[in-house]
Amino acid sequence: DYPHFDAEDAWEAIEHMRDAGVPEDAVAKLMGGNALRMYGIEPTLHVREKRDSRFEGAEVVILGASSGMGLATARAASEAGASVTIVARDAQRLEAARAGLGGAVRARSLDAADADAVEALFAEVGSVDHVVSFTGDQPTGTVADTDHDTYVRALDARVWAGRNACASAAPRMRPGGSFTFCSGVSAIRARPNRFAGAVATAGLESFVRAMAVELAPLPAERVALHAYGGAFAVAR
Repeated sequence: DYPHFDAEDAWEAIEHMRDAGVPEDAVAKLMGGNALRMYGIEPTLHVREKRDSRFEGAEVVILGASSGMGLATARAASEAGASVTIVARDAQRLEAARAGLGGAVRARSLDAADADAVEALFAEVGSVDHVVSFTGDQPTGTVADTDHDTYVRALDARVWAGRNACASAAPRMRPGGSFTFCSGVSAIRARPNRFAGAVATAGLESFVRAMAVELAPLPAERVALHAYGGAFAVAR
C-alpha cells in the first residue's frame, strides 16, 4: 500500500518510509523487528557514511553494553565519533566487548543497581552528554514460585538502575544531552511466567515519564520520545 523506493542503505530507507508516512512501528518491523520476533535473528547496526554530528566528540555512557543492543549502540556511538564508556556486571564479557569495539572505548564493570558504584562511575567520567541504559533481568516463574528477592531484583535492574543513572548523571550533563532507557515489549504484551519482568519494564516507563517532569526545570530543552521496543528517551 506504499510507494516503492530503492535505497542505498538503511538510513535512506528509513527516510523514504517516513516521507511516505509509514507508521513508526511498521518501519521498526521492516528494519529488523520481524526477523527478531519470528526467527530470533538479532539486529546488527552498521554505520557507514552517514554520521550524526551530535555525537562527534560527545561523552556517551552505555549501561548494559556487553552484548546485544547495548553493544550495537556502543559501536554506533563510537563510529559516530563519540567518546564511549561501556558498563556491565560481567567483567569477562565486558572486556571481550571492549576488545571487539577497539579504539579508545573504556569499560567499567559494575552493577547499575548499586547507587554508590554508579555515582563513582559518573564522578570519574565527569561531564557527560548522553546516557543509555539496557539493563534488566527477566526472571521466569509463576507468581507462586517467584520469591521476594527475585521480584525486587527485576525492579532494581531496570527502575532503580534508572534512578541511579539520573541521580548521578543529571547534575553532570551538558546542555543538549539525553537519557535513553530501554524497557521491553513485556510492558504491554504479557507472557506466561514473566510477571516480574513485566512489572519492571512497565515501571521503567512510568519512571521515565516522572523524570521528564522532574528534569523539566533544568535550563535546557527537554523532549520525550517513544521508540520501537519500549525504548524511551528524556533529552535535555
